[in-house]
Amino acid sequence: MSKFSRPKSLAFPQIYHTFQAKNKAGDATIEYQIKDLPEESYEEALELLAKDFASEETFCVAKNITGNTMALNEICFYWFKVLTEQLSVGCFANDGSNELAVVAVMTVNHKDDNQEDLRVSDRG
Repeated sequence: MSKFSRPKSLAFPQIYHTFQAKNKAGDATIEYQIKDLPEESYEEALELLAKDFASEETFCVAKNITGNTMALNEICFYWFKVLTEQLSVGCFANDGSNELAVVAVMTVNHKDDNQEDLRVSDRG
């Protein structure tokens, strides 16, 4: 992965922004928070990515990622590795449910980084 790592001096998790919007049902306005994605939300984030993102994102659709179990496992494994870098953020409902509405998977790559092989078959 990347040689970059989150600075230890940067508090984790942080809330970056709050806003009001309609809930999924559209029947109530609630507060949402954009904040660092904590480890306890990784599984929910991966489910959201595999279900919603991979089924609509152009590259994933063109390569039929959701129709190929091995490909979907590999991309989920990659996303998991990126999530552990603690650079990704999510949008969470602040209504007591803490439901994850959206996730932004972020990493930092430099041109000099070695891109390690992240195939499922190499996980050991």
